[in-house]
Amino acid sequence: MKAMVEEALYRKAAWRQSSSPGAGKLAAAVAHCEAIVGGSPNHLHAVSERLDHPVKRQLFLVCYAAMRVLDDAVDNRFLARPAAERTRARAAMGDLLARWLDQACAAAVGTFAPDAAAFEPEVFFALNHYAGASDIGQDPWRKL
Repeated sequence: MKAMVEEALYRKAAWRQSSSPGAGKLAAAVAHCEAIVGGSPNHLHAVSERLDHPVKRQLFLVCYAAMRVLDDAVDNRFLARPAAERTRARAAMGDLLARWLDQACAAAVGTFAPDAAAFEPEVFFALNHYAGASDIGQDPWRKL
């Protein structure tokens, strides 16, 4: 039964991806996520490549990319700065964290709509497609 449900979900996701007007945009967004995740060697990327179901693999990939962009932003834009600069940048980083969480929660339920100030809109477009069609919901994002 589980295999039948997974196959139905795969066919639904594959049909949505190939038949929608934004199929090219989705493919580009997923490629962007792959570049983020595969940009440096890590164990989670290796795990994602071993997932046996294509939809699970894509879902894992885009979720990991969404977390990775925030982690990289904190590490590179904030923690790498000298203490005095971090003090001045603290409010802006707090705003970025809040924006990221808002975008992640919206994408988790399929309602992310990028605006001019969106953080990594390609990542959240892909997350919107895959997480929005899943039953993950907003709770795991809020608990990070």
